[in-house]
Amino acid sequence: MKHISLTLTLVAALATSGLHAQSTTAPATQEQRVSEHSLKLAKELGLDQDQTERMSKADRVYADNMAALRAITNDREVLRLKGESLRVEHDRMLQDILSPEQFARLNELRQAKAQEGQQKMSTAKPMPAE
Repeated sequence: MKHISLTLTLVAALATSGLHAQSTTAPATQEQRVSEHSLKLAKELGLDQDQTERMSKADRVYADNMAALRAITNDREVLRLKGESLRVEHDRMLQDILSPEQFARLNELRQAKAQEGQQKMSTAKPMPAE
């Protein structure tokens, strides 16, 4: 009987210590997310070091501008319009950095991601009514 209770205590201790370790992981900062995104795209687009640095800087500027916009308003229409303007400016910056082939590939990746998101939304279960 002591052996069973000792085993259960040990299992419970290990289970709760694992939960504690998971809950202490800090979420990624905006800077980390932008950096990871830029590095992933650099690999997928075959960018050289200069292009990677310039694209990373452009991505940080865009992310900072979007964060500043979200900080000053919650109006969805304003966010949509201003956000669209910021995206157009970001794309202009990227066109100066990337070759036409790389920019075309970037747009293909964006379209694939958008389609993936739409598929997820169409297969998502509706929220239960309260």
